[in-house]
Amino acid sequence: MQTGLSEAPTTYQGNGNDVSARVYPLIEVKGERARERQFIQVFLSHKQKDHSAAEAICEVLQTNSAGRIRVFMAEEIEKGALWQQEIERQLYGSDWFLLIFTGVDEDDWSWCHHEAGVFCGMMYPDANRVIVFHPPNVTLPDPLRKYQAVKCETTPEGDSEDVDRFFECMFSKEPYRGFPPINPFFTQKAAETSRRAAAAKVVQAVGRLVVESIVPETTMVIHVPGADLLDGAGFPDATRIRRGSSATCLFELGDTGFDWRSFQDRLEPELQGCLAGSFWPGIYAACARSVRSRRLAPTHTVMRSPADNRHYMPIISRVDIAGDGSATFTVTFVQVAAGTQADVRDKSVARIFTALNLAHRFRWEIIDPYKDAARLQTFVEHHARTDGGTPDCKTGLAAIWEAIKLIEIESTNRGINDPKALPADFGPGARERIHAMFPFWAEQRQRLQEAVKAGDVPGFAAILSRLDRVNVECIALTSARLGELVRAGAE
Repeated sequence: MQTGLSEAPTTYQGNGNDVSARVYPLIEVKGERARERQFIQVFLSHKQKDHSAAEAICEVLQTNSAGRIRVFMAEEIEKGALWQQEIERQLYGSDWFLLIFTGVDEDDWSWCHHEAGVFCGMMYPDANRVIVFHPPNVTLPDPLRKYQAVKCETTPEGDSEDVDRFFECMFSKEPYRGFPPINPFFTQKAAETSRRAAAAKVVQAVGRLVVESIVPETTMVIHVPGADLLDGAGFPDATRIRRGSSATCLFELGDTGFDWRSFQDRLEPELQGCLAGSFWPGIYAACARSVRSRRLAPTHTVMRSPADNRHYMPIISRVDIAGDGSATFTVTFVQVAAGTQADVRDKSVARIFTALNLAHRFRWEIIDPYKDAARLQTFVEHHARTDGGTPDCKTGLAAIWEAIKLIEIESTNRGINDPKALPADFGPGARERIHAMFPFWAEQRQRLQEAVKAGDVPGFAAILSRLDRVNVECIALTSARLGELVRAGAE
């Protein structure tokens, strides 16, 4: 990242043949103004959805400059003001232009590009005063590639090289001739702890705006010799897994072909038992429904692969029914989204898959174990005894409540607990249902909290039973939508 300012004439004369030629103020004019007011103004451009990231960068700059940096954001424009004229006035008065570009959706960024262009037109072209902050896996579009870029990422050693270079440029260099550096101490070894904390705040603010993509990596082709054989309780022994099915590596098997029985026999006994419970029945049920309805049915199951210890969800991405009555199913395995700085292919896919994962987690950890009042009573009494307290049920319910809050915190941190963002990823019919789940959850959450305080075990279980129905619907809607998006991306 370049840091200096080019030596430049103080004025630029227009074309001598242009009768309207006039003298344009350039970098020395801005420098004189900055020296008079004793602070540097930074224009921070961003999309509204990235406002929290902008606030974090603003705080880092202003906190470490002792009032010698002031940040302008468009939110400061008073209502009713001529905002376009005010934007141009602030651009003219600014010494640096910072842009947060997340680029993870199809939003129109043309106005941000326009602001950057207007600012450049007011500075000497080589001044290098336009800085673009972006997540590490977002490629800058052509209009922004000519500017200086700050990739907001942290190395395994905890370093943030681009952010540190930005700090060096902003705090330790003279912004103008005769204007002393803003805060050179901030870039020295003695301030390493505070500088690392500031860099981490910038990286977290911008990098967290990106979620890990869900890219179909592995497939399994399952061939059933007769569609009528799908009327039983599971895949018949004559079913074959086609040679070259890459998903077999998830089960720690080679890519040879298998009949259904030999495939099951080759699995480790512990894995075989885990998959027999709900995984294979879930895939079988979806295949059978797909044949009967002539529409691709969603699956409602997840597996943990022994090969990499990660979770995968099977999605039926294709069904071929031949003239002889045989049916061939292509099942795509997609991995759970878990990171914040991996390549992004489709933000909606990642968000929906994360929602599905958390919905399954709420079922496994909360609903299934505790919706039955008798089982819940047994649990809270046992918890009270082992915790050294009296069996008044409150400590056991409080432990469950803490587990619920952990899921809720993860949901918020990963952008799922947003009544606007998540419903927008669905089609019209499902969108309203997903949106309605947010106020329903808020109401039931309040009741759960009240039941915990009162030690009301039957009431707590009854609330979980009501949440059970909504959880099932949420899993069905997100599974169906995820399947649609994955199939659309594979076409």
